[in-house]
Amino acid sequence: MRDLGWHQWVLGGLATIGSLAAVGRYDVVMHRALGTGIAQKAAGRAGVIAIALSQTIGFGMISGALVRWRMLPELSLWRATKLTAIVAASFLAAWAIFTSVVVLILRPGFSPFEVPLAIVVMMLPLAMLGTLRFIKRTVWLPNLLVVGPLLLWVAVDTILAALALYWLLPTGTAISFAVLLPAFLIALGVGMISGSPAGLGAFELTLLALLPADLMAPCLAAMLAFRLVYYALPAVIALIPLALAGRKTRKTTTSFAIRPARNGMSTRQNAEAAMLRLDGGLTVSNDRAAWGVRHTPHTLTAMGTPLYGPLSDALPLLQTAARETARLPLLYKAVPRLAARARTNGWAVTRIAHEAVITPQHFSTDGPQRRQLRRALRKATDAGVETKLARGRLPEAEMLSVHQNWQNRTGPERGFSMGRFDLPYLYTQRVYLAFQNNMLVGFISLHANPEHWVLDLMRQSDAAPTGTMHALICHAISDAAQAGVTELSLAAVPCEVGQATGLERFIRSQVQKASGADGLRRFKDSFAPDWRPRYLATRRKWHSALAILEIGYAIQNPQKGAHQRLGLVTNGNQANEDYENYEIDSYSRACETAATKPRPW
Repeated sequence: MRDLGWHQWVLGGLATIGSLAAVGRYDVVMHRALGTGIAQKAAGRAGVIAIALSQTIGFGMISGALVRWRMLPELSLWRATKLTAIVAASFLAAWAIFTSVVVLILRPGFSPFEVPLAIVVMMLPLAMLGTLRFIKRTVWLPNLLVVGPLLLWVAVDTILAALALYWLLPTGTAISFAVLLPAFLIALGVGMISGSPAGLGAFELTLLALLPADLMAPCLAAMLAFRLVYYALPAVIALIPLALAGRKTRKTTTSFAIRPARNGMSTRQNAEAAMLRLDGGLTVSNDRAAWGVRHTPHTLTAMGTPLYGPLSDALPLLQTAARETARLPLLYKAVPRLAARARTNGWAVTRIAHEAVITPQHFSTDGPQRRQLRRALRKATDAGVETKLARGRLPEAEMLSVHQNWQNRTGPERGFSMGRFDLPYLYTQRVYLAFQNNMLVGFISLHANPEHWVLDLMRQSDAAPTGTMHALICHAISDAAQAGVTELSLAAVPCEVGQATGLERFIRSQVQKASGADGLRRFKDSFAPDWRPRYLATRRKWHSALAILEIGYAIQNPQKGAHQRLGLVTNGNQANEDYENYEIDSYSRACETAATKPRPW
């Protein structure tokens, strides 16, 4: 150790500083992934201090959790412990993958079985995550926006730590960094798994066993110096900010709030946002703007237009919320004005759909464009179909029967941007019923606010005569005109294949087939609506392909749960916790309290 030059100590210290800076990024990444809302600087600082101390004194789960709890007053002890466990487990998984990759690339020759062992070790984290997801489908799994940065920072951290050891080797030591790096990574992992303070003993024995025997003396000297520079000195320095830290809670560190979409949320600017009450919809808001959003593994998707606030405030809000939750910001079914604003701000914009919009005050069944509509309405009238607006309690059992009949005929209903049959949800909408000989044969539901109505569910049984849906929608249009509603939307239909080529043509053709878009377009065309374009917007063009894949999967595979509780509505099981959480009975009473008239709009 006397032979080590001052420049070696300096280089070892600089590598240590860089390694610990990378260590702090673990916490930053995990705070974003877990949505704690803690500022990046505070999270990174707490992570550096926690790891500098816990890696030296041992008992990492306990010591790391206590340090984070003291450094971050916003966290409870339980959340600090949970964060510490996730950081430790994530580091071990990333270390296993990175170490395996290094061994496969450098082939250090430690064992004749190193290649198959490296492949097995690299696959273990993936196998464990897959097993967890299979056993417990609700388990939290990191996305690629978490895994990618984590792997990067683990690589930077461990390479710099290995460089610190390499630069502390006595001058003239005959060993290359390509040999030392894989040996160091393996020894580091063994030391962590041993649980001893700083991996003491396990780290040294493993490293010496993997390196040539004639290098024992210089390696021991380097390891002693490494212990001083990489473990002891950072731990002593970390005690200073730890001692100065207090448990006084600071002001909130986020500029936005994410909450579950509730029945009381505002839908004045975006009537269709009421759909977010189903299956995990969220609202993202600050004091200037708000969005209704859904999330996929890699996206935070804003649905339609903002709930309130100008676009100049709404777009930065979405970008900030996406960044702080480790997701990509996405605009879905954006109106032209919003798409134009996004394009001006550098977003990539793609037209994905057309929305059929009717102006109720100017609507008429006359004219050659609506002859198919008149023919369908005559058939419904001749068959004795009668339509009416539902008031008070819905005919729940009959609607459930119609829905099940429809589902048996057409297949499972979709989700994400589409409503689903769920009685608590229907009690918040305008519902129109169609009867034939006093038997319910179909119904529709609409999202409604004072200016805009949006068609949501359309359900009819096998017994429904031709024109039943046309009659229900015409009844709704007539009511909208009387209520002074400016626009009634028949909802959007995916874009036609048109002149698209290559991958875009393939994706659009698959969407057409899966959604039954051709039939929907013909049905809506009978009302001669105004077809308005709707857009998808992402920060980068390549994000669009990932977004379309994930949204397509979410539409075809909606979150299960809500519609499976339908039996609770008809069997009167008031004690069931899920039933109470959905508050079906309170919605019903609210409708009955409103006597026999709907809301003003």
